[in-house]
Amino acid sequence: MRSHQLSTLSLSLALACSGIAVAQVPAPIRGAEVKLVRELKKTSLSREATPQDRAGALEAIRSLRDQTSYERIWRELRPLGLEANEAFFDALLQGGNAGLEFLTTIAIEDDDPLKRLESRARLPKQATPIMAEIVSKHLAGEKESWVNRAAMVASATNAAQLIPQLIEAQSAEGTTTGTGGNGCWIVFGRQTSYIAGLVPVVGDNSGAFQPIPGVIYEGSLLQITDSVVLIYRTEVYTALVTLAQTNTGTSVAALGNNKDRWRDWYRDQYPALAAAFQSERAKVEHAQEVTEVPDA
Repeated sequence: MRSHQLSTLSLSLALACSGIAVAQVPAPIRGAEVKLVRELKKTSLSREATPQDRAGALEAIRSLRDQTSYERIWRELRPLGLEANEAFFDALLQGGNAGLEFLTTIAIEDDDPLKRLESRARLPKQATPIMAEIVSKHLAGEKESWVNRAAMVASATNAAQLIPQLIEAQSAEGTTTGTGGNGCWIVFGRQTSYIAGLVPVVGDNSGAFQPIPGVIYEGSLLQITDSVVLIYRTEVYTALVTLAQTNTGTSVAALGNNKDRWRDWYRDQYPALAAAFQSERAKVEHAQEVTEVPDA
């Protein structure tokens, strides 16, 4: 019975991968790839599977094309380890804009650093519009980890169109506690001990005094009743510097985290620097393509 089911699923997968548009594929076939992956988990991807069966299963994963099932397939494959994950990443690269969108999302949102690294490494070295759109959405988000990871993806894919947004995302400003009460006390000074009093102690044919110590504070006391949190995102700053240098050939690290200086630089200097750098690089690439003709 299992062999018959697997053959049916394989036939469905072949139909789904034959070039028929997703909109033209009947609903049962669109779900066939999820069923195929579940079957492979029980057989060819199990611990008892032979290396040949596992290799065949990985090749089947690389052939997945159902864009409507990416999320469900990823839920099935994610716990299986990096080998199966990488095969799915290869399938996403063949999935057009939908595949790149999902692969970019994994590179930003996944909690496993290794999965993020491997997915990011497979992204095109030049960001496509859909990739830039996904990165831009995460840069504008409120989750700090996603903002930093999105900046890393922007740098890795040379998304120069996102430089203005990266400039603004370097820091999050103006967040206030808004408590209105006593936030903390800060003391600058020193303490001096002294004897503030004596307590008489009487025994058999004896008497004494127990000292009561006191403390004098000398210095200043600062009371914080409200505070403003300023977050500097070092990952975003590093990605911004790398991206700017990649597209201009000059180091701009001296601009630091000063957004005003970055805005002025991008408005006044970046267009000319980028154009000159692109022109020079085109000349070098052209020179490398030219082959010398030997003398007759």
